[in-house]
Amino acid sequence: MKDPGGTGVSLDQLIVDLATSLMGVGSDSEAAATSTALQQLLDFFNVDHVFLRRNDHTQGVSILVGEEPARPFIPDPDPLAVVPFEADPVFAASQHFKEPLIDYPNANEDYDKRVEEAAGQAATFAGVPLLDGTETVGALGLIKFGMRPWADDEIRALSAIATMFALLWGRTEAEKTVRHLAYFDMLTDLPNRQRLQEELDALHPDEPVSLLAIDVDNMSVINDGLSYAAGDQFIWEMAERLRKAVRPVDTVARLQGDRFAVLLRDISTDGADQIARRLCGELAVSVEVAGMSLARSVSIGVAHSTHGTDTLFSEADAAMQRAKEKGRKRVVVYDDSMRAGSLDLYETELELRQAIERDELLLHFQPEVDLVTGKVKATEALMRWQHPEKGLLPAGVFIDAAEASGLVVEIGDVVLDKAIAQLAEWQDIDPELEMWINISPAQLVSRDLASQVEFALIKHGVPAKRICLEVTEHSVLEDIEVTRGTLERLRTLGVQLALDDFGTGYSSMKQLKSLPITTLKIDMSFVAGLGVSAHDTAIVEAAITLANAFGLNTVAEGIEELDQLLELTKRGCSMGQGYYLCRPAAPEHIATLLGQPLDVPITA
Repeated sequence: MKDPGGTGVSLDQLIVDLATSLMGVGSDSEAAATSTALQQLLDFFNVDHVFLRRNDHTQGVSILVGEEPARPFIPDPDPLAVVPFEADPVFAASQHFKEPLIDYPNANEDYDKRVEEAAGQAATFAGVPLLDGTETVGALGLIKFGMRPWADDEIRALSAIATMFALLWGRTEAEKTVRHLAYFDMLTDLPNRQRLQEELDALHPDEPVSLLAIDVDNMSVINDGLSYAAGDQFIWEMAERLRKAVRPVDTVARLQGDRFAVLLRDISTDGADQIARRLCGELAVSVEVAGMSLARSVSIGVAHSTHGTDTLFSEADAAMQRAKEKGRKRVVVYDDSMRAGSLDLYETELELRQAIERDELLLHFQPEVDLVTGKVKATEALMRWQHPEKGLLPAGVFIDAAEASGLVVEIGDVVLDKAIAQLAEWQDIDPELEMWINISPAQLVSRDLASQVEFALIKHGVPAKRICLEVTEHSVLEDIEVTRGTLERLRTLGVQLALDDFGTGYSSMKQLKSLPITTLKIDMSFVAGLGVSAHDTAIVEAAITLANAFGLNTVAEGIEELDQLLELTKRGCSMGQGYYLCRPAAPEHIATLLGQPLDVPITA
């Protein structure tokens, strides 16, 4: 609809603008962002007053968060700033405000009297609740003196905007927790890579420092042979040993999985090398885990600040990799012979940061096809980098640099927004089409993914059921209690969830049944051996049987030949993707394939 206030902005654009402006707001800018948003509502809807109130159910009060315009005279103390629910029937009712409310002049005698006493004239009131689940956390109200009709689409828009404010509040209230999660490892509570990088960036350039990159050798033996819980306990014990083994001035960090780092400050190169050798011995001593005595050796790479601190991470990592190549359980100090590989990683990271800023990251898509009808049911979003010199690069070229630098989370954010935006464009061609989006392990544990997904859905006007988020079996099992909570919140939104690369991890039937997933994606390594290898064929059959038993869909990855497709359909696999059906392609080409069967044989 056209805007009543003559701002030149459509109602849909207003929602997009507010979603965009509120998405990145933190606690330090919440007040200013709220004031700006309320002013936008005032102007767009051509009303005389807009207010936002918050319910504190613990204290039993309603709190004025913001209003536009500000009242010309505000008593001190302001009687509307904090109002106990019990002090006023209107505020008491706001505790249980669940549906939009429109109050026209002469419709409510008690309300009309209150407004006329306050403003000297009758008014039309429109209010929508801010909900967090089933709890009313606040209210957004708009007042127009005299009669002001409200259309249904305006009220729906206000409800969407109220959801944005509720999500904003949830984010900023949790900001301290989220900030801690952003900078500290959840299992060990050690600083993570990003926090360590910021500490490195803050160092004086002349301060002598060394960085140790520590990798636990053959950690998979514990994870796979015992359990991920046992592996977590072992990593925690290693973290405690590291904490106690270094000086108070030093920093111990957990970078990822079985990898740690130690920043040694104000130390000579000989002193750092000596500490590294001592740690290599001390960390190899066995620890008690689940009633068993377990020991793992470590490989340690050492880098000194003789080349500056900018390349310490890549240099220490290169030295650690060299230690593993030489047989593990040893210390290797970085030297110039390793420079080429480490600089490649560092330079890729720098270019990748620029690529994000320049919007050089784009999406190609690979169809996921109904194996019975041949019709495209979904597309999987795949990241590409339009490099200014090297051309179009697949994700495999830069994913190592993205993961090592922590940029994988920011890149995941870009993919999420671009993919949902693309689906919005394709809805006119095929309203039943689904978009499948890969979620990295770091995204699962680093932030409130569910809120971010909800923001993107509102921003682009896409139904949640049209989105399927793919998570790998290993990333879910790495910290199953945390990831289960995130997955459950996503399913509550209505988003579908697929367990990717199924069969390559070690999920038990009990774990699988406890996860709120909707689809199993059978790994391409097993599809390749289907009908050829008895082992691979048995795994595919078991996955399909298990999925059917749990009421899940199945998607087979990596279909390269018609024979593989026929074997899959014979066994009841419902969907598939692979080069036989369609290679990944730009959105313009994919658009020509939608709403109709693909032009490839799907029967013998």
